[in-house]
Amino acid sequence: SAKAEICAAIPVKKKNYTKIMFLVDKSFSNQPYQDDPGTDPDMSYRFNLVNDFYQKFKTNDEIQWGYIAFYDEGARAYINSGSDQIPEFTLDGSRMEAALNRLRDDADAGRTPYRAAINMAISAIEIDRQKSINEGVSSTYIVVLVSDGVPSDYMVVGSMPEITDEAAIDADVKKLTAADTTLSTIYYGPNTYPPAPARLERMARLGGGKFSDVNVDGKVPVESLIKFGASEPWVIKRLVVTNMNASPCDDGTIDTDSDADGLCDKDEIRYNTEFAADPTFSRRMRDMRFDPYKRHSFHEVYGDLIFYRHVVYGEELDGNCVDVTDEDKDLLNYCEERFLKSSTPSGPTVQWSEAMRTDADPKNPDSDGDGFLDFHEFVFALGRLTSDSLQYSSPLKVYNGVSMEDILQHHRNPRKPGAAVAYDGEFKFTHVNSQGQNCYEYDQSVLPLYPTKALLPQDTGGHPELAHGDGENTIMIYFMQTAEKAINGPGELRYMFKKMSAADSGFDLDLDFRKFSSYLADQARVSPTRIVNEGQQPAGP
Repeated sequence: SAKAEICAAIPVKKKNYTKIMFLVDKSFSNQPYQDDPGTDPDMSYRFNLVNDFYQKFKTNDEIQWGYIAFYDEGARAYINSGSDQIPEFTLDGSRMEAALNRLRDDADAGRTPYRAAINMAISAIEIDRQKSINEGVSSTYIVVLVSDGVPSDYMVVGSMPEITDEAAIDADVKKLTAADTTLSTIYYGPNTYPPAPARLERMARLGGGKFSDVNVDGKVPVESLIKFGASEPWVIKRLVVTNMNASPCDDGTIDTDSDADGLCDKDEIRYNTEFAADPTFSRRMRDMRFDPYKRHSFHEVYGDLIFYRHVVYGEELDGNCVDVTDEDKDLLNYCEERFLKSSTPSGPTVQWSEAMRTDADPKNPDSDGDGFLDFHEFVFALGRLTSDSLQYSSPLKVYNGVSMEDILQHHRNPRKPGAAVAYDGEFKFTHVNSQGQNCYEYDQSVLPLYPTKALLPQDTGGHPELAHGDGENTIMIYFMQTAEKAINGPGELRYMFKKMSAADSGFDLDLDFRKFSSYLADQARVSPTRIVNEGQQPAGP
């Protein structure tokens, strides 16, 4: 038996930048006027607030900086690409220092145009987000707005006295923080007008950040208001342990599948006799035979399970497709993914369903978002239905009183779910660790092994991790994990292969997160940023 704990963790990407954009008020109210001493006449508060934070983190090469000042009737990008109206982010510390110096050199003037600053930040982030996608890096955006007053450019047109358009502010904040962006706010103005800090507090709440009022909290450092780094919590949807060398057979049993192609050895041997006696089947087999010790007996592109459907059901194979790469690590190559089809594909959310096509996604190991690998669902579907990998609700199907979710999780045959010894694995949440990540326990004592014949690397159909010796079984352990804030996103596949044989006295799952390989589905058809806070489909697991 085996019992182990595993905790989620943020995936490691090629590069993961935190991009911090400061929006700093330089309106005239900062300066003395008549009997008013001004809120920050020597600019020391604003300068030190940003500079202290910058000095603490300037050596972190995964932080980029942006700086926008707002005053008069508009906003100016102090870090820009050649124009004050074209803001950008930079890794160059000298440019951030120049922006801070400009804060002190430029005079405070005019009114307090929040809207101009927020819209400039929206533009900067939209442009940078597309640049990040093109460069294959991950970027998280943090916006910090610092002001001593009320917005001058969010007024209801024609109102006398002027009335602030709160709905317009909220709409722009939501647009700014629609995906991978938070907004925190700081108020350092007088405490004589409560609506001003109350508004900034609401903006921070809508923007998923924090708020500080200097009158109440004192001069709180920026780092206490924002979060960045490895604190984002992730969740594991499900953990699956499956023997790749044991597949559901036509007679309702689970039996040896030496080549891990989804067809039992005994079925492949039987097909060679029975199909040869059928003129239609025989013609489609083209005088070739199923080889139970070779995943691609008939075709170098299409595995035997797919070729089985061609022989039995006459389904056409695209002879022009030659791409055998398996980018998403779901044990199906690009052409095989295109073969899996559904006329009514469905995901966990409406937008996921809209993003799906009629074929499986070669960049998403779990095309329908139910937590099971595409190949895994295809193998265990009754009749090897090609559509099950594209139906989020397929785990809810019931075969002989047992759900497909149970069948997949506990390695049963849908024809006779009680005919073979079922796995008894249990996966449950236990606690949150010191890094803020969700932790789980997996406990399993039943894992049947089967007498296989060796599978050589050249016969694995491009998946050498499935190769094994005589009597060995390849056990695959995998799970899908997603960010809590995008729980219905495509997420990350973590997977491991272990070799076991009947001679082993026991088994150790060894769920050390560091030993799992990873595939991050950040280029899937459905974008992780599109499903945040989106409603569920009416039905699903």
